[in-house]
Amino acid sequence: MNAKAKPKSKKKLSLDEARERAFGDRTGKMFSNHRRNAKAAGRWVDYDLFALRQLIRRAVTVGACPYCNGRLDEFNFSVDHRVPTSRGGGHVLSNLLVCCVSCNLSKGPLDHVEWRQLMQCLNAWAEPVKRHTLARLRAGGAQTRSAPAAAAAAPDPSPADAAAGTLDSYDEPDPEPEAAAGRPADPDHPDTPREGA
Repeated sequence: MNAKAKPKSKKKLSLDEARERAFGDRTGKMFSNHRRNAKAAGRWVDYDLFALRQLIRRAVTVGACPYCNGRLDEFNFSVDHRVPTSRGGGHVLSNLLVCCVSCNLSKGPLDHVEWRQLMQCLNAWAEPVKRHTLARLRAGGAQTRSAPAAAAAAPDPSPADAAAGTLDSYDEPDPEPEAAAGRPADPDHPDTPREGA
C-alpha cells in the first residue's frame, strides 16, 4: 500500500441522492425479506422488486400514510400486509399497503379494517392518551406478559424490522396476563367477573 495515497473522501450526498439511495436500499431489503418469509411458509411472492418499488413510489408520491395521514417519504415508509400473513393473508402484491413505520409497528396482528377502526377510536381521544396508547401498542404489550411467557416470547419487532418488512412474526401476548403472572385481576376493570353475575 502506498503510504502517500490519500484516503478517499466521502462525497456529501444531496437530499435527492440520499432519498434515492435510501429508497433503493430499503426496497431491496424489503423484497428480500418478503421472499424469504414467503419461502419459509412454503409460498412465494407474486411480484418482483420492480412492482414493489412502483407500489412504494406511488404511495411516497402521495406523501401521506393511509392509516394516520402522517407524512410518508423515502425515509419513513414501511410495507404492511393488509391481512397479516400470520392470519392467512397472502404474500401477494394486492395484500400490501404502504404506510408509515409507526403505524406498521403499532398495528401488530390487526388487519387493515381493524386497524382503521382502532385509529378512528384513538383519534377521538386526547392527544396524550392517543400517543401513550400507540406507544404501548408499539412495545408489543411486553409489560403485560408474565415472566415465563416473556422469556419464551419472540422479541418485540424493532423499527429496523418494520423498515425491512419483517413484522409478520408477531407473538401475541398472553390473553390473561394477570392470571398468568399470579396477580389478582383488577376489580375495577370492566372485564373482571363480578360475584353474583
